[in-house]
Amino acid sequence: MQFALAFIVAVGAAPLSAPAKTKGATPLMRSSMRRHNLAARASFFNKNNENQDAAHTNGHHNYGPGHKFGAPVTSRIANRRPLTRVRADKEYEGKKLAELFAGNKKWSEDMMTTNRPLMEFLGGTQEPKLMWIGCADSRVPESMITGMNPGEIFTIRNVANQAQISDNAVNSAIQFGVLALGVEDIMVCGHYGCGGAKASLTNQDFGAPLEQWIGPIRDVYRTHREYLDGLPEADRLNALIELNTVEQCLNVLRTAPVQQKRAETAKQPGGPIPRVHAVVYDPATGLLKDMNVDTDKLFATYKDLYDLKIEA
Repeated sequence: MQFALAFIVAVGAAPLSAPAKTKGATPLMRSSMRRHNLAARASFFNKNNENQDAAHTNGHHNYGPGHKFGAPVTSRIANRRPLTRVRADKEYEGKKLAELFAGNKKWSEDMMTTNRPLMEFLGGTQEPKLMWIGCADSRVPESMITGMNPGEIFTIRNVANQAQISDNAVNSAIQFGVLALGVEDIMVCGHYGCGGAKASLTNQDFGAPLEQWIGPIRDVYRTHREYLDGLPEADRLNALIELNTVEQCLNVLRTAPVQQKRAETAKQPGGPIPRVHAVVYDPATGLLKDMNVDTDKLFATYKDLYDLKIEA
């Protein structure tokens, strides 16, 4: 309750009445008081946002009955009072954190000066044609290494650029990117020197949840063991990284949203989409390499196992 009062004061709203004293009250009485306080709090926030929400309904997707992904956003969300105020004099103990905010301030000023129309467009919607499934490694910032603008790449990153069939995060991103945003190309990007792939080459249990991300890479090694064991030891890691990237492309093609969209667009010019690409990045040179894997042909090899028989 103290947090709620502090929050209300911070945004300039009238505070709620102080909570009733509970000393000496029975458990039933205290439970009733808690419900009263929660109801009062909810009532305040509902009233506080009522006018703003009514004014900006067109700026939100409506996920009610009958909603279909991809409904256009007809207006920007504007004039909504921020919950926090920027303090120009704020100091951060972490040097890098201070650099982060200073860098963002300069970047924002530059973009608003040189590319204001783009920023105003992005304030209301996004229309990326590319999706990037990459590694969380700090050396592989997709927009920076490709010279792309904000809004051009829909991204999800995790340990060793994996598209695990059981991972709700990556599968939700694929579903939204393909069915709502209409991305046309999905890139799975591995990178040389990947720590996740390196960890998979050790006989160490990293414990949950990390081991859940290392184990599947070991399975990739097992699948290609004869080939990998025949390589010089110095070359095995990068070869495993490339094979893992291709394996994740296959996982992307196994997902229902991708198969659904490809069935719908199979006869369209340039179809079927989305197209899936295996690429690998070298942090030592900054170059992104297309592995030139025919992922359609790769999927056809396992079609009897993974085809969900989705018809347009």
